[in-house]
Amino acid sequence: MTDRSLQWSPAPGRWLRAAAWSATLVLATGCSLESKDCREVLPIPAEAAIVSTPAGRPGCGCVVDGVSVVADAQRDGLLGWKRGQLWIEGRPVAESEFAARLEEEKTRKRVEEATRQAKEAAASAMSRASGAVRGFLDGLRKP
Repeated sequence: MTDRSLQWSPAPGRWLRAAAWSATLVLATGCSLESKDCREVLPIPAEAAIVSTPAGRPGCGCVVDGVSVVADAQRDGLLGWKRGQLWIEGRPVAESEFAARLEEEKTRKRVEEATRQAKEAAASAMSRASGAVRGFLDGLRKP
């Protein structure tokens, strides 16, 4: 015959608190978005960073050939992430149109850069030419 007062019995709330803390710890380790999760979230392989999306939510962003790409990160179960809305240069893009729009934006950026370089080269050539013309005219004016 055993005395029930001598048997060990945990406090009823102690197990519940321990289970709650354990569950919180497990969830907390998988709840925050990390840059390694961006490989699954971004539709392209690139060096990514955690950014705020144009919608104000956490997401993944990268720059590819001068074009800014941002993807909304949405929870997928307890420990995973999936891709939500996509943005190219701050404008929303459907996933089905992403590749074509990215190429369009890359082409636009290349054309803008080539135009800028051509303008700089033309301005430099004009400056050199006007300097040469001034020198020639100054030579003609002197007796």
